Order: sequence, then structure tokens, then C-alpha cells
Amino acid sequence: MTVVALLADAEHVLFAAVLERGMMEGLTFTVPPEALPPLQQRYAMALKSFPDAIQGQKAHLTADWSIELIGDQRPTTLNSARRRMKIGFDVDEGIKSEDGTFVSVHGMLPPAKNSNDARVFRTWLEHHQTNTQPDLSGQPRHWCDRSDLAYAIVELLKSEPTENWFNLSGRRQWTLNETWMEFSELMNRTKAGKTGRFNIHHLEARGVPSIKAVSVESTSAVYNRPSLHAIHAFLEERDGEGWRPKTPLRHSLMFVIAMHDEHQAL
Repeated sequence: MTVVALLADAEHVLFAAVLERGMMEGLTFTVPPEALPPLQQRYAMALKSFPDAIQGQKAHLTADWSIELIGDQRPTTLNSARRRMKIGFDVDEGIKSEDGTFVSVHGMLPPAKNSNDARVFRTWLEHHQTNTQPDLSGQPRHWCDRSDLAYAIVELLKSEPTENWFNLSGRRQWTLNETWMEFSELMNRTKAGKTGRFNIHHLEARGVPSIKAVSVESTSAVYNRPSLHAIHAFLEERDGEGWRPKTPLRHSLMFVIAMHDEHQAL
């Protein structure tokens, strides 16, 4: 199978996760010639095992899929594909048309650079540094790790789904207060590790929110969650499990903190 991975931005964090996962699943991604050298350098180790996974786009090649960001206005050459996937963040189902498969992503962690959620975490980092409480009155989130999102998208690319709209989000709702509790505890541990002042109380699970199962079909106002029925039914048919993101929130938040420390990317 060939997937045109140029899309709107070959360096977008979600597309990078899809590319990394897809290479391991035997997909081939084609990109514009100018994007090929930096990607070959970035994924040099993986390309030793999968040498044909990333190729330059060829005019005569008709791909099985193209992928693009909803609303991106940059010119692309994605018409030479049998199917089109359009990916957006927190987009409303009302924008869909008959042209393509639409994927709306909600609560991605780590968030994309300069997104609203990235700004939230940047503000939280500043509040933690000054030992102050951030505003936690915003809408709850259904956080979902980038690796789990990539898995679902790659499975869609490996198939020909009959539905044309898929929401992707975590199954569990997290209030901002619950997320802040997890985030601030991890920040305390990170700070202790950097300073060498690591004590037993940093390992104590204090105030960890209770975990409870949430039905995929739940539509009550309490959860305020996008419908996951389409992606659950699709994956249930493919892998027998359905949509069951496996990455714990704490793991995702560790990457949020790490990315900020390493790259100041938020």
C-alpha cells in the first residue's frame, strides 16, 4: 500500500507519529522531493530495516491514500490518490462532505505546537514555577496519547472504511483539576530529580483521581464526549478489541514535560 504523506505538513507531530507507526506496519509514504532528504536523515535508522518506507513523490504514481490537514491552505498535489483522509483537531462533523474520510482528533497529548492545549500546559508550567494555582475552570478533556491516535489512523489507512467520519479521543473524561493534579505531581518529581532532592514523598500517590470504565456509546452530558462508535466498531472488526487507548495519562504528561525541557516546544 502507498500512502502520500506530504499532506499539509510532513513535519506535523501527528503525521510524524503516523509515519513512524506506518513504516513498522509495512506502509510506504511518498513526500515531495524537497521533503525527502530531511526525512531520510531523521528516520535513517528505521530506513535501514524498511528502505522503501519513504519515497519521493512521483507524478505517475497513484496512491491508495492521501492525508491532509483540514483547513490547510498550502498548495499540494494530492489528487493522484484513490482515497483522501482529512485530519483536523476538534472539528465539527458538520464540515464533512462526500469527498474523503474525515478524522477529528480531540485531546491529543503531547499537543501540537502553538495549539490551545499547548498554551494551557505552558501556562501551567509557569504557575508551577511560581507556586501559584492556574485557572482550572475550562472544559474537561478526553486526553489521548499520540501513539494511540497513530495506531487508529494507520489501521484506517490499511483498510477501506465504509464510514466517512471518525472521532478519536480518550474514553475517559479528565477535568482540568484532575489533569493539573497529575501534572503538578510529575513536575514536583522532575524538579526533585534535577536538584537531587528526591525524597520518599515524591513516590507517594497523593490525590490520584479514581479510574472508572466508560462505555463507548455513552452520550450523557456528564461526559460531553465525541461519539466513538464509528472507530470502535471499525477496530473491533479488525482487531477484536475496538477503540481502547492503552497509554496512561501520566505517561503522556511525562512527554509533555520532557518536550518542554528539551526543546521549549510548547
